[in-house]
Amino acid sequence: MLQSIGIDKQFDNMVNNLITASSSQMPENNRSGYIKVMRTFMGKYFTWDLLKDKMAAIYANEFSEEELGQITAFYNSPIGQKVSSKLPSLMQKGMMVGQEVVGQHKDELQQMMETEFADKNDSPAVKEQVSPAANKPASKAPVKH
Repeated sequence: MLQSIGIDKQFDNMVNNLITASSSQMPENNRSGYIKVMRTFMGKYFTWDLLKDKMAAIYANEFSEEELGQITAFYNSPIGQKVSSKLPSLMQKGMMVGQEVVGQHKDELQQMMETEFADKNDSPAVKEQVSPAANKPASKAPVKH
């Protein structure tokens, strides 16, 4: 079924698209180094040969044997082949849309994060947990060597 989807042939391209999309969040002076490290890392741990059995298990847990047969039949059809060939591009475009939306509202997101974490740091429960320990005198118990 996974081969009918074409994931085995598209896997490297999907990984490269993922690295490219994530590298756009890096400062430009670090981008090429980031890409180099990520390609090396992904080539070591995130290849189709290393992950295909795990991917097959995921699908086997989600779909019955009959459903997997139907999915395979669909992806072996002309429209299924077209869907398969377009999915990586569609996913990349979808990620770009998501990044664009987050980018348009990043100031609001940053403010929300700052507010959330400021509330946690200033909450009475946190102060109570930190303050008593800071005010306790050091133990005078003898130390055994």
